[in-house]
Amino acid sequence: MTPKEEILDLLKKLPDDASFDFIAECVESFAESARIQAEETPEERAEILAAIARGLEDHDAGRIKTHEEVRGMLERWSKDGSFSVSPHR
Repeated sequence: MTPKEEILDLLKKLPDDASFDFIAECVESFAESARIQAEETPEERAEILAAIARGLEDHDAGRIKTHEEVRGMLERWSKDGSFSVSPHR
């Protein structure tokens, strides 16, 4: 698949009401990911795929936490209670 075809495929997957800014951000993220992948060695690629596989195994085994659960854990770990985590976007 050519880069143009990959971008068109990405655009087809976006919501119909996506803003120009959101579309531009998605295309830039996609392009950055493609640049990084092009620079990866086969060993780095294998490590990345193994890490993804471990993450999927953790998910399937129920060994994951939601963002909200992690926020709560971090706040409880704060000694003086002033530790706060701003919500994601």
